[in-house]
Amino acid sequence: MAGLRMGLLLAMLCCCTGCGMQYWYQEGKTFDQCYEDHRTCYEELAELSELTGLGDRELDIIDDCMRRKGYRPVLGNSLPPRTRSVRPNRSIHYRLKGLAGSLDQE
Repeated sequence: MAGLRMGLLLAMLCCCTGCGMQYWYQEGKTFDQCYEDHRTCYEELAELSELTGLGDRELDIIDDCMRRKGYRPVLGNSLPPRTRSVRPNRSIHYRLKGLAGSLDQE
């Protein structure tokens, strides 16, 4: 029983601190470029869905679009130091990913 309590406590701690939070990231892309690419993925989604909400199908469309643009999901603690990031709003959907991009223009 104590092990179960400890496991639940650790799970709650991870949720509260953002443990495991993922961000769309592509090396060499600035944050502004990432933001713009993400916006165009939402435009693509609008053509394929009625946008009455973000469910699993809608997130699959966005995920596919971002992957086709060369982005990959990266854990927050794996992002390079000079990276700007915006956390995902998990109150909308638990699978949402944040955005991250370089601060330096390359």
